Amino acid sequence: MLRSKLIIYILICLRLPATVFFYIRLSLLSRNLGKKIIIYTSPYGQLGNRLILFLHFIQYCKRKNAVFLFPAFSEYSDYFANFEDGSVSSYPKIGRHSLLNPSNWKKYSVYIDILVAIQSRLPRSFPTFFAKKLPFFEYSDSTNNRSKVSNYSDKIEFLDSESFETEIQGKDLIALFGWRFRMKNFEIDPETKRSILEYLAPNAEILSKSDRLLFSYRENFDRIIAVHHRRKDYRIWLDGKFYFEPELIRKKMEELRSELESQGFRKILFLIFSDEKGEDYSVPGASVIPAQGSMVEDLYCMSRCDLILGPPSTFSGWAAYSGGVPILPIYSSEDPVRLDLFRKIEVWNGVEIPLVSGEKFIL
Repeated sequence: MLRSKLIIYILICLRLPATVFFYIRLSLLSRNLGKKIIIYTSPYGQLGNRLILFLHFIQYCKRKNAVFLFPAFSEYSDYFANFEDGSVSSYPKIGRHSLLNPSNWKKYSVYIDILVAIQSRLPRSFPTFFAKKLPFFEYSDSTNNRSKVSNYSDKIEFLDSESFETEIQGKDLIALFGWRFRMKNFEIDPETKRSILEYLAPNAEILSKSDRLLFSYRENFDRIIAVHHRRKDYRIWLDGKFYFEPELIRKKMEELRSELESQGFRKILFLIFSDEKGEDYSVPGASVIPAQGSMVEDLYCMSRCDLILGPPSTFSGWAAYSGGVPILPIYSSEDPVRLDLFRKIEVWNGVEIPLVSGEKFIL
């Protein structure tokens, strides 16, 4: 233990000059822009999680005239029109700057960690720097872990709260870590939503390819249903609570097909979006096609369907929100599938997931 601490101390000392220089450069950038800079470097979750984070931070920056740097989005940036120019993902776009080179952010993230470590012990060492980490609580879907579920569910940091504004008062550089950063007063104005979704739109190649595909389907079907069957990580998440075998998904698809037929729809297509290929999802009386696109292509295609069905997920949730598509999460094998149960997501502050304990985990 002592040896490992000594090694960490030596590494910090070796990188301290570069860290201080990085801090000075960021401070100068903030001063030149006349705005606070919020930085999010931790690669939490996958594409759906990060788009949701982007959504909330953009809303915050619009209200507070701040800048958001999101280097943790870099693994997806080539798929998005505003970020395929080689600069780090951000809002708003702030032009060319050496600090915005994504290839440098692996070491820059280390510098931020060093700033956080020093600031925690010497609070006045970097006077314009502020950092906050939201703890990641383990959670369990069992009655004997109620406190863990409560701790996790209750930990939300509202960016537009007075307490957060007080914490960052006088700070120009704000490093944030964690998942549950949200806007309490979520903006539902259609024009604001449209402008943010345009800013986070996929690139022209993905839009064109997906639009052509959906157009070809529309010529032959009068209802297109996106079925999102997430499997790989759902085997272990919440002890497999939302891991469903293809047989159950097919049953839910058959229920939905019956509902649609009762409304007069006969040409029904189920598009299967799954992270495991080769399963049989065939449903009598309907066509079934597995999606074959990239993650971003699948996300955009899903957002252009008529309905979305599947276990709760930020991926399908983002598709529903961005496309205005009614969605029905499948929480258990007992859940009925009826058209009147599908809902649009107007405010994204999370998908409420009922747990055995009686708590609601917010995804």
